[in-house]
Amino acid sequence: LYGFMLTIVCMFVVRLGILWRTQMVMLLFIFVAVVAFIVGTFITTNPERGITGYDASTATENVLPDYVNADFFSVFGVYFPAAVGLMSGANRSGELKNPSHSLPTGTIWAIGVSTSIYALLITMLGCVALRTVEGHPGKGLREDDFIMVYITPVPALMYAGIFAATLSSALGAFVGSQRIFTALAKDDLLPFSAFLLRGAGWRMHLLVLLLACAGVSIENLNDIAKLNTMFYLLIYALLNYSVSALESSKSPGWRPTFKFYSWWSGLLGALVCVAIMFVIDWLFALVAGIMMVILYKILGKSKPNLVHGQADVATKELRAIRYLFSLRHLTDAATTYRPHFL
Repeated sequence: LYGFMLTIVCMFVVRLGILWRTQMVMLLFIFVAVVAFIVGTFITTNPERGITGYDASTATENVLPDYVNADFFSVFGVYFPAAVGLMSGANRSGELKNPSHSLPTGTIWAIGVSTSIYALLITMLGCVALRTVEGHPGKGLREDDFIMVYITPVPALMYAGIFAATLSSALGAFVGSQRIFTALAKDDLLPFSAFLLRGAGWRMHLLVLLLACAGVSIENLNDIAKLNTMFYLLIYALLNYSVSALESSKSPGWRPTFKFYSWWSGLLGALVCVAIMFVIDWLFALVAGIMMVILYKILGKSKPNLVHGQADVATKELRAIRYLFSLRHLTDAATTYRPHFL
């Protein structure tokens, strides 16, 4: 019930146009929570909860993995959604003054800063808390999901940071989803596109709300995280493949300002994303893949009239031109000759 209520609140925050101010307030809460946790690692000890403070033996014990009913990739599947906010800038490219400069720069900075903060917090947590506490079930890193709250000198600050981080991600996803659906509807790629575009955006917001509520109804956070991981990995696989296809097609309209890539790096990135999907959970990966194929077939049958063209068409044209030019070096024979034009 609370999840549905917060989802509705997120919709109204986005709809009323106060997203930017709301996210700035949430960023402040997150910053205070992170600082409070760092301070707490130096001053908090609680042996009953497995909080030892900085201790060499604790750090040594936590260096190597020790999975119980899990493995690296299952943990990766739960953790990965923490890193999917990198697409927020691309989802808001329409608000940027210079997207071609701001998007690559902002994305690289986002990757560097977020990765550094995650690595720092994980390292500090591993140095001050035990995995399990003998005689105290439910305590320690392995069994206490809220151990960071008890390390923080003022637990309310960490709770506020957790809520702020969660709601900030939800708001970002809400905005991105709504804009993606709007773009698809404008290209007439969705059923009832004309219907969804009417109503000053309310109908599109309600569509995203219904999809978000469907996700909230799953209830199990680990399952939700895995499902999110599958779809995001699929998105990243498609983005990498798009880069590879566009670079291979030599399309005149493909002129990115970011130059540190190639067609093979894009293809390799796509293959790695797909491989990780199946390693994490082959069933979820299969379901996500089937949904993508069905959607691709539906869009192919609709034959959308896209003014920005398609990479596969550009690739076919490039291949045809190369084949025609290759005919210049061949000797015509009466038994195989066909008229051709250059």
